[in-house]
This record gives sequence, structure tokens and C-alpha cells, in this order.
Amino acid sequence: MFLRNDNDDHKSKNQKEDVTQKIFEKQRMTESSTSSISTSSSTPPQDVVRRFTYLDSENIYKTLELLAKDYPNLVTLENSQRKYGLTAAGNVNDCTFDHHEGIEKGCLNWFLTIEDKLSHPEGSLSWKRLPEVFLSGALHGNERIGK
Repeated sequence: MFLRNDNDDHKSKNQKEDVTQKIFEKQRMTESSTSSISTSSSTPPQDVVRRFTYLDSENIYKTLELLAKDYPNLVTLENSQRKYGLTAAGNVNDCTFDHHEGIEKGCLNWFLTIEDKLSHPEGSLSWKRLPEVFLSGALHGNERIGK
């Protein structure tokens, strides 16, 4: 995932806050209804202990797709197969939700780009000066990206 930093545009800040709020709302919807009060004496008391669940590949994809659809000026969702011509990993039984765009087997490698496209259009001077950050959830701490 690539993140672009922006502090210039008030509308963009509001859009970013909306994205953050939407993500938190989605988390609240998936939380267990059995929240409890923390009574541990070794840690400060908390009002609510939030319970989280892991998302499977299909729900991760749906969440990313929803973000890209709801915030087209901030979020772009692409896959490595379409952008770079790579083959999908796996067989016909893997990631059946991903079998589109001519892919009949395997899992697509999705990546999300977050940037303010209105304040910093691609190719503009401000866009070229922005720092980039790559975050990957597909690696362990001692593995490199690429070959």
C-alpha cells in the first residue's frame, strides 16, 4: 500500500476523517456483542474491551473495494495481475470470489493506494515531491520484498 502525506486541503482532511470514521464504524459492526469491563489491577481500567475478528480473503477484498468505491478521490484499488501481467497464485478452488477479469483460477494480489488526487494530481509538481510509504501485511519481519 502506498500512502501519500497531505496537509494542504481542508476538504481532503474532511474526506480522510470520513474514511477513518467509516473504518471504525465497520469495526464496531463486526465486534462481538459481549463486551466486558476490564477489572485488572495491573492495568488502568478501560470502559470497554473491544473484541476483534480476523477477516478472510473475500471480506478483506470487499472492504478494500468498498473503500475505493466510496472514496474515489483518495483510494485506488488495483491488482498485480492486471497492472504487471503476473499470474494468479493458487488453483481453481482458491479465491473463487476473485475469478473475474479473465482470471479463472487462483488469487489476485490486491494493493491499495491512498493519495489525495484532488490536491496533488498525478504528475504535478506537488505530487512528485510527496513522500511514499509502502506497508505490506504479506511478509514476516525477516523477509524481503521482491526477489
